[in-house]
Amino acid sequence: MTDETVDDLSITDDEGLLRRVPNQPNMVKYDENIKAYRPTSVCFCDRETKDKELSITLEKSLTDSGERTESATQNNPGFGLARLLTGVVRDNITPQQIITRAPTDADPHHGLIIGDKTKSTKKNLAKQAVLIITPQLDEE
Repeated sequence: MTDETVDDLSITDDEGLLRRVPNQPNMVKYDENIKAYRPTSVCFCDRETKDKELSITLEKSLTDSGERTESATQNNPGFGLARLLTGVVRDNITPQQIITRAPTDADPHHGLIIGDKTKSTKKNLAKQAVLIITPQLDEE
């Protein structure tokens, strides 16, 4: 995170941040407390190419453009999708995380969660996330 990187407050606290969940067994686990699958902390590891950046899709931007939330996985068959609320990430995750828009040619709704992601940070993100599409896992 550079000194110029600031939290984009035009992304309001009630907006969804969507994280694709690969269709690999270590990406989800069954949580007996909620009787459903949920993402694991592995889903919230930073991008390998840049430090402290977690790639997301901004749900409001996506749906305001006329697309459905589920379309965030359209280029990744079998992937799942997890949703975090912006306010939860800003106010309940430590160390502090910021949210910024980072549109690309391939994804005009792309954003980033920026900040140090310790092991406990990733676990907290996973616990706060809601799995809205369960990845298709091959049964062996």
